[in-house]
Formats: sequence, structure tokens, C-alpha cells
Amino acid sequence: VIQPRQKHLQNYPYINSTFHLTTRNILLQKVNIFALFKTNKLRLLKIEILEPDIRVELAGKRNIFLPFADTTADSGSGIKNLKRFIDSYFLAELQLADASFHLTNKGRQREFKVDKLNISFASLMLNQQTGRDLLSFKQVNLRVGKISGKLQNEAFRNIDLKNFSLDIDSLNIQNSMDTVIFHFAKFN
Repeated sequence: VIQPRQKHLQNYPYINSTFHLTTRNILLQKVNIFALFKTNKLRLLKIEILEPDIRVELAGKRNIFLPFADTTADSGSGIKNLKRFIDSYFLAELQLADASFHLTNKGRQREFKVDKLNISFASLMLNQQTGRDLLSFKQVNLRVGKISGKLQNEAFRNIDLKNFSLDIDSLNIQNSMDTVIFHFAKFN
């Protein structure tokens, strides 16, 4: 089970969303622990997650799960000296098999459920810079058995899809507090 702390080490008033992950099996291959300790870069070859149940709750117009790197922190602050942040994350391959996903968006009064979700992609790179997060990956394959949703304040009230698939050759995303920029190639 992976979920946010009940009590945070610091107050992050802008964090307004949460996630919970419960799974039968998580496999991590070739984790480079020394690179994590020396350079704050997490490198591993592959993650395989079998039959996870993912629950996400969104509670704002701009949903934020994790704290941004603090540019105003005092260099002598105790919490900064105790905790080291991961600056970068590299992953050669991710396999997510037979997942279920439940999303509740309180801000927009929406609810979505996904069953039999299968995701695979290669060459994931996450890089957190001051006030900006970078994300890129290649060969994205998404297969969904069923998607259902309820939208309270929209023209469409209910959504039901079966046997959905999506393939993207590459995707690059730059995310800051007020802007998201993305580029993709070969979308099916």
C-alpha cells in the first residue's frame, strides 16, 4: 500500500489532492542505490506492477499532489538538512497489468472508473527543477477494458467505453505552477 503521510513533515497548503495505491505485486529491477545517495537521482531498469487498485481524489481547479522545490527556504532550516529530495528519476520500462482506477474530482463534480487497465512505456525521465517539472517517455501503449464516468455539470452526464487503446511514439511535458506545455509524436 502506498499513500500520502497522514501528517506532513512541513505545511504545504497548496497540496489539494491525494492518491492511494494498493497492489498484489511490485517488482523493481536494477535499482541504483549509490546514484540515489550521491546525486539524488533515482535510476532503475524496470517497474512491473500487477493488479493494482489506484484511487485518486482531486479537490481543486489546479490539482497538486507533491510539493514543488522550495526556492525561499532558509539554507539553515532544519527540515531541509534532514530530508533530501529526488531531483531526477529515470526508468527504462514500466509495465502495469490489469489495474483498476477510481478518480473523484470534487472541484468539477466528476467521477471516473477504469477496469482492466494495461499500460507499458519505455525511457521515462522525470526531472524536477525549481518551479518546473519535466517529464518524457517513449513507446506508450495503453489498453483499457472498460471506462465509465459521471459528470454532474456537463452536457454529457454519463460516459461508457469498452476496449479502448492508445499508442504514442513519444511524449514530452513541461509543467509549472500555471502552465503545461507538451509535445507528442505518432499518436494512434
